[in-house]
Amino acid sequence: MTRHLDVRAGSYHDSVALMRVSQQANREAGVRAALVAMATPLNLDLLAGMGFTVPAGAAPNDLLVAIDAENDDALARSLSVVEAALTERAAAPASGFGDAPAARTVGTAVDRSNANIAFISTPGDYAFADAMDALDGGVSVIVFSDNVPLEQEVRLKREAG
Repeated sequence: MTRHLDVRAGSYHDSVALMRVSQQANREAGVRAALVAMATPLNLDLLAGMGFTVPAGAAPNDLLVAIDAENDDALARSLSVVEAALTERAAAPASGFGDAPAARTVGTAVDRSNANIAFISTPGDYAFADAMDALDGGVSVIVFSDNVPLEQEVRLKREAG
């Protein structure tokens, strides 16, 4: 049995995209389990459920890469899949709006598109501001973030009316 755990501090990635990366890593022959996820309390519980020791100090903005494989070759293949998927995401076009620079706010992205809905999947500390930015832009909002304070959730619902 070969196990690998890497905690990448401050390396935030969208959780839905990371679910896909986990699925890709899990498909490799000889991989018993793979988790590529942000270090949220839920994902730390999943990590412990895989038999890994939860790293002290891991925080929701840290990326976890945990793989349990049958041998070193399976582990290496799975890690290669993870790195390729994360690199591919980082190299993807930044804006999706032709030659325009990448949008730095949700509001700017809304202004540049004909979107009618925004999916917010950012750390809880930032989700409220991103969701309000989208609502101010006139689109519907779905928040897919952990740790958004209750009073902010209530305000978002009132603003969305």
